[in-house]
Amino acid sequence: MPPIDKKAMMRGLLAVAIIAAGFLIMKFLIMSRKAPKKIKPHAQGILVETVQVNPADFDIQVRGTGTVQPRNRVDIVPEVSGKVISVSPRFIQGGIFSAGEELFRIEPVDYQVMLEKARAELAGAELNLEIEKTRGSIAKKEWQNIEKDPTAPEPPLTLRKPQMKQAEANLAAARAAVRQAEINLRRTRVKTPFNSVVKEEYIDIGQYVKQGTKVGTLTGTDVAEIIVPVSIDDLEFIKIPGMGGVTEGSDAVVSVKSKDRLYTWHGRAVRLLGDVDPKSRMFRVVVQVKEPFKCLDSGTACNVRLAEWLFVDVNFHCGTVHNVYAIRRDQVRDNETVWVMDSNSRLKIRKVNILRYQGDTAIIDRGLEPGDHVVITPVTGAAEGMLLRTSSHNPGQQGVSG
Repeated sequence: MPPIDKKAMMRGLLAVAIIAAGFLIMKFLIMSRKAPKKIKPHAQGILVETVQVNPADFDIQVRGTGTVQPRNRVDIVPEVSGKVISVSPRFIQGGIFSAGEELFRIEPVDYQVMLEKARAELAGAELNLEIEKTRGSIAKKEWQNIEKDPTAPEPPLTLRKPQMKQAEANLAAARAAVRQAEINLRRTRVKTPFNSVVKEEYIDIGQYVKQGTKVGTLTGTDVAEIIVPVSIDDLEFIKIPGMGGVTEGSDAVVSVKSKDRLYTWHGRAVRLLGDVDPKSRMFRVVVQVKEPFKCLDSGTACNVRLAEWLFVDVNFHCGTVHNVYAIRRDQVRDNETVWVMDSNSRLKIRKVNILRYQGDTAIIDRGLEPGDHVVITPVTGAAEGMLLRTSSHNPGQQGVSG
């Protein structure tokens, strides 16, 4: 048996002792340590922005576009025939006339002769009537001398009563002929029926014009009209005379924008056309503008006019609604709902009534309360009761930003 190496044995025992001591120390530390304190995580909530809303008054406006057309238009047709002896220098396209001004004149000689002839025939008819009156008076006296019975009927032919009626009829016809001749003579001077601008003309001095032949077209300058297509939702707010007891239509501002200036005119809704536009299926409101050749901002004649076929913008002023809430259109959620953060920082999904969308604004008349905090931040998976927070407030506190 080989001798035992004491040094090696001591080293082995020392190693075992160290391991055992380490194991005991580790077990002691494990048994003596304290369990960590459990901390319940604090819910932060979804970070959102809100805006506080309160009821206010809001002006309802309906915007549209339309094309200008004159309220009055007339074709110039001479009522008598003859040679043109004078034409106004302004009777050309674009020429402006006041009511009653002369456009052109037809040679009046023939009609003066006809008037003189009619007056002569009138004088003859007046003379014939006087003669018949005298003859009738003489015939009546002679009849009374012959017929002693005062109750006997008077014979009409004997007393020349039919001749008297014929003479009276001839006199009436002669007077009518004089009036007609005077009218025809006046008609040789063709005048404008209203304030107007010349749209078309085709006449010149020396030209022979026939009665009933068109020689030009005038359009009125006192009143212009714009036909504005509007949707059925917008039509609800526009006042139309004669509808629902309305006597005066909604005010409207008609405008045309140039590069550096906005030209405006004051108008008013006057009627609704009896049908809808066959293409757009929209109702058509007629806006009337007085003095379309004068700009509203200057009050005097300007180069820009509400000329026929001009395309314009129309803004109807439809009155004021009271105690409504105005928010951005994109703050209205699906199914006409609005997200509101309550005093406990919880999400409330409110069903609201949209009175009207006006541009980017939604006007709400029911569903919101004064001081509500409307959530304007998109939230994925939003649900009733969801915890919310704002950037400047702790959870559980109500705040407004934006």
